Parts: sequence; structure tokens; C-alpha cells
Amino acid sequence: MQIKRYVASSIKDAVTRVKSDLGENAVILHTRRFRERSLLGLGGVRKVEILAGVEQDEKKLLSVEKELAELKKLLQKFNNGQGQEGMGGLPAAARQTYCQLLDAGIREDIIQEVLMEFTGKVDSTLLQKKILQNLPPARVPKPPKRGGMVIAVVGPSGSGKTSVLMRLAARFNIVEGVAVGLITTDNHRVAATEQFENYGEALGLPVEVALTPRQFKRSLEVFKDKKVILVDTAGRNPFQTHEMRRLEDSLPRDCVDELLLVLSLNTREDDLFSYAQKYRQLEFDGYVFTKLDESQNRGSIINLTWCRPEYLSYMTRGQNVLEGLEVINPQKILEEILGDE
Repeated sequence: MQIKRYVASSIKDAVTRVKSDLGENAVILHTRRFRERSLLGLGGVRKVEILAGVEQDEKKLLSVEKELAELKKLLQKFNNGQGQEGMGGLPAAARQTYCQLLDAGIREDIIQEVLMEFTGKVDSTLLQKKILQNLPPARVPKPPKRGGMVIAVVGPSGSGKTSVLMRLAARFNIVEGVAVGLITTDNHRVAATEQFENYGEALGLPVEVALTPRQFKRSLEVFKDKKVILVDTAGRNPFQTHEMRRLEDSLPRDCVDELLLVLSLNTREDDLFSYAQKYRQLEFDGYVFTKLDESQNRGSIINLTWCRPEYLSYMTRGQNVLEGLEVINPQKILEEILGDE
């Protein structure tokens, strides 16, 4: 992606320069207002900074609609005489909280939304409540009292799907003491099937390989006495239509009770948004976030799930199979961001 920085006296001027320079397909990556100090360090002139980029790759263009919507909201505020974006429009007592949230990677529009009602010092408890009410519920799949359930994981290559599945298998089988069966539909990676069978053997759990919808349904019949059936899938390229079609064909959605999207937090946020948008065609139910120990950007969890219907499920840290899988606790994440003990 070609990225350029533009500084102007107003948002309209900056956007005009972006369109003139990069064209109509330009994506607004970041906006902020600041005061450019004079030579003597006194006073200063208000300026607007915009980072914009242009990319012809389909994966990058998926974020255009989201960025344009944010820009439209920004321009609307400006036209209404409310163009004090960033810290300039906040009371001094709220600016420390603003910086904390911004440093955690939370989007500026979300920060403005949750802080706009504070006229003085920000109450941490009330702030958390305002954020939590806009996040989806946190829950984990629970097998029914009668019968069993099928849980499948999907996600891009390298997101940690197989690792998540093995941690879920250990959790259900060892911790909760329920019978578990494992199915893999991954014939995309070299030796993927053999690796999966080795994992199953290490955990002492039966494994079925299902490379076609017919084999998948037969494997479900083999495991009809299991309380939980866990299904691994290939890491297809979600930006290739034929790849997603293969994934859909290998995983009959009507046979899956819970479909979890696995995303790695050490992935760029615009890619996370693109992945989520593409995988929504599979109608996934909830999120699993991996590699929290490799990323400090907790804000991506909030940005990605803000006002979304999909629920928050699990997150993973480190390599420990049993202890490395945690149920997502949105309040705990907020406490980490805000520095609460």
C-alpha cells in the first residue's frame, strides 16, 4: 500500500488533497487535529493531519467502505460546528483516559463516543460500563444435557486453529470429563492430516479424517456417542472466492452447532476487519483470539466486536495446552487497558 501524510488547515482541504493525489480509491487510515506551535513556542495554528493510502489489492479495498463511513461522520461533525476531534474537544480531566485508550489501539471514534458525556474526571467504573454495553456477550459453547454438539473452527492460515482445537479438546475431555471426538477436513497443508492424528493420539482421543461432505457426515455418525465433536478446517485464503467455496463445501454448516472464527492478535487490524467480513459468509457464531502474549494491542478486540452480534468466546496465551486457553473476560481486558489492578 502506498501511504502518504497530508497536513492542512481543515479536513475538507486535506481530503481534497488526498483525492487529487491518490484518487477516489484512497483509504483514510488515520486522522488527528493538533496545534502547530509558532517559532517562539506561543499560541499556534490548528492543523489537521490525515494518513491516507491507496491499494489495488482486493484485501485492502475491503476497508474502504468502513473508512469512508468514519470520514463521513467526521465531516458531518465538522459541518455542524463540532469539529473538535481528538483531545481538543475533551475536558482536561478526560485527556489522560483518552491517551490510555488510544495507546491501547482503540479507535478514536469509539473513544469520543464513550467520553463525550464526561464533563470532568472520568469515573473508571462508569467508563467500563459504557464500553461493555456496546460489546457482544462473552460465552463459551456448552454441550447440551442430552445428546452432543459439534464445534468447528475456521480462520486464515497461521491464526492458530489447530492449537485452539487441541486446547478445547483437553479442556472438554480432561477438565470437564466429557467424551470427545476429533475430525479434520484439512487436506490443504502438507502432512496436515498426519499431524492432526498425532495430536489426537497424544491426547488419547479418536480422530476421523473427512475430506468430503459425505465423509464428514459419516464421521459424525461414527462419533454419535460423543458429547463434543471438534472439527478442524483448512486455512483457506478468504480473499479467493474458490478457496472459500471449498471451505464451505467441506463443512456442511447445518451439521455444525457452533462455528468459531480464530484470529491472531498479532495481525494488522485492517486485515482482522477484512477476515471477519469475509468469514461472515459462513455465519460464524463467535470469536477466538490467539497469541495475546505476542501482542499488546488489546484495543483490536474492542474495535472488531463493537456493536457486533457475534459473541466473544476464548483467547489463548503461551504454549501451555491446559492453562493457555482462557474464557474472554471483556471487563478484565478493559482493566488491563486502563491499568486497574
